[in-house]
Amino acid sequence: MQIVDIPATGADRLLPLLKDLHALHAAHQPSRHLAAPAETELSARLTDWVAEDGVTALPAESPQDAVLGYAIYQIEA
Repeated sequence: MQIVDIPATGADRLLPLLKDLHALHAAHQPSRHLAAPAETELSARLTDWVAEDGVTALPAESPQDAVLGYAIYQIEA
């Protein structure tokens, strides 16, 4: 496994894991999260977020280039 930096243009690689995470949030807090947002909406939000200044997305990749997990963070000045 390796940790790599991913640009906003590659943020869709994180989408399957984000969808799983969102489904967990929606199941446990249905009043705060849509049950099944459109994939295009999630993709646009994720891409916009990763494109913000200072935001970094670091996926963990398997030797076969599958994304196993990720961290997204922002350092504020």
